[in-house]
Amino acid sequence: MMVMMKHYKAIIFDLFGTLVDFDVTLLPPLKLNEEEIYCTTVPLFETASQIHHSGSLEAFHDTLQAIIQRSRDEKKISLKEISCLTRMRTLLEHLHFPENEETRELAVRMKDLHMGLMKKCVFLPGGHLPLLEKLKTGFKLGLLSNFDDADTGHRILDELEINRFFESILFSEEAGWIKPNPDLYKVILRKMHVRPEETLFVGDTPEADIFGPKQYGMDTAWINPEGYPFPGDHIKPDYELRHLSELESIVSAYRLTRDFDTPAKHQT
Repeated sequence: MMVMMKHYKAIIFDLFGTLVDFDVTLLPPLKLNEEEIYCTTVPLFETASQIHHSGSLEAFHDTLQAIIQRSRDEKKISLKEISCLTRMRTLLEHLHFPENEETRELAVRMKDLHMGLMKKCVFLPGGHLPLLEKLKTGFKLGLLSNFDDADTGHRILDELEINRFFESILFSEEAGWIKPNPDLYKVILRKMHVRPEETLFVGDTPEADIFGPKQYGMDTAWINPEGYPFPGDHIKPDYELRHLSELESIVSAYRLTRDFDTPAKHQT
């Protein structure tokens, strides 16, 4: 899907499924009902069981998954972020752990364990680093991600050595809201000193990365490697890409004459 090219001053990226990918098979395996899945259940169960009896592994897994699903449902309605640490605290409460300092410290350890394992699964696909290097010479780059542990998000960027490309980085856990809440787009645009109509938003999730930015006035590029039909009739992405590398052909005709001393006016 193509439209007449515009002179963008800024490009804002989603993170997971857009700039970086995730290899779930690097997580510890769990065999349930003759099916093997990859998740953090086993190490979390073992850690919790060192402090307090946690029942069976299967019951622990079912409780954890129910809490994760409930959090997703709540976030979809409220557009408020629920942190990974909050989920771990809720899990221990449901498992009838006592309300004391030891349990609070355990929740932090479990959050750190879970996020550490998840972080090891993240990788930067080939071609993404040179693309960022090219785009950085002509555009203001930003990053806006729905991620429920900002510290881990920043560590991922540090370890992949891509944080240097972005003038502004915002994770939902820092803001307390998730995309497509318009406040997130407002905050990052203000930090980057650009207007919505000067900005291209790039991401893989229709609701968070296409509907939300479009409604806030930004153009959008949808990363759709499988070629699925877009799930919307009234709002469509301005561009559809099979691979992030195709972004360069969209914006290559334009390079920003950068003027960081003149802040743009913003929508309220």
